[in-house]
Amino acid sequence: MDLADAPPALLVRRHLHLAGDWADPADGGTIPVENPATGEIIGQVPAGTPADVDRAVAAARAAFPGWAATAPADRAAHLDRL
Repeated sequence: MDLADAPPALLVRRHLHLAGDWADPADGGTIPVENPATGEIIGQVPAGTPADVDRAVAAARAAFPGWAATAPADRAAHLDRL
């Protein structure tokens, strides 16, 4: 089989990135990722819930004082790396 004819690799992400670590979504649900050109399901990503949003907001609030105290040039360098 020619590589051009091979099916694309399936994208599977099982965790959310919260507070600098990978975490399971609260209910373990996933959302299918669809190729809009073909309608083909090409992967699955975690389905965040309101509880996951609450965890992300709590992590952001905890991180904010340190981020706010970081010099603007250092913050810019961090963002450039992303």
